[in-house]
Amino acid sequence: MQSRFDTPNFKQAEEKLSTYQFASGGRINSGRTNGGNVPYNFDSSLMEHLFHGELKQKWWGLKAVGYHHESMMGGGEIVRITHAPNSAGVYRAKVKVDGETKNALSSFFPKDWDRVQVLDSIKDSIR
Repeated sequence: MQSRFDTPNFKQAEEKLSTYQFASGGRINSGRTNGGNVPYNFDSSLMEHLFHGELKQKWWGLKAVGYHHESMMGGGEIVRITHAPNSAGVYRAKVKVDGETKNALSSFFPKDWDRVQVLDSIKDSIR
């Protein structure tokens, strides 16, 4: 049985969804780059969200959000991979951020990508 995450358009859809989520939060100014591979207009809150995860204070308590790339310096923890990597290397997992379990699944960029590749992918998807 084929998973819905194995479709050819999943990676593109995932990038667009992520881009929309970040852009709607005012975190991306897509008009400026430094001319190289690393966009300088991604602010620290986006970096925190992508690579570490965040705890947001809500009226009911703390809510874990973010964490979309495994890295040595990340603040998140994968509890369980729920959807194996598809042909593009994208996978989904249940995670914890600073000890708080995230309610929603996190979609992850491919494990073999470095941070520059992740940021380039986001930058390319908003062109």
